[in-house]
Amino acid sequence: GAGPNWECEGWSILDHKIKKNSKTRIGGDLNEINIKNNTCSKIFISHTLEHIPHIQIQKVLTEINRVMKVGATLRLLVPNLEAIAKAYVKKDKIFFNKAIDEDHSIRTDLGFGGMLMNFIVSPGQDTILINRNMNKFIAGYAHLYSYDFYMMKKLLHLSGFSNISKKNFCS
Repeated sequence: GAGPNWECEGWSILDHKIKKNSKTRIGGDLNEINIKNNTCSKIFISHTLEHIPHIQIQKVLTEINRVMKVGATLRLLVPNLEAIAKAYVKKDKIFFNKAIDEDHSIRTDLGFGGMLMNFIVSPGQDTILINRNMNKFIAGYAHLYSYDFYMMKKLLHLSGFSNISKKNFCS
């Protein structure tokens, strides 16, 4: 999900929108990464896992672990459910104003509850919801789930990761 504009020398980009593979761009998604086992020394995933249905997250994390070399580093960024929930409970205008500055699509007309829910379930084009009869489109969604550190650590551990630690933003 890196998009067409993200590049870093020596890195390869995995994106479901890539039509033709090249040396630095790989088409596909995190459910089936088109990379051989034990090939990546570093993996960076920023604001992607919240777009994956929670029922697939274990498979995705196991697939990420499959392509990593022993001793490799995974750097993972997701919205912090604990920080968001605390900001909601405290009605923290500063927190939500920073979030709105970063993402102008956050819904503000429903107050703090509406802003909170944009982090957990938000409109978008990543996943669609259809009715039980599978014949009517209901909505499109971007954010499908949120995680706090404990949840993510547990999921990573179950997927074979070790030495899991929480880092501050940009550290």
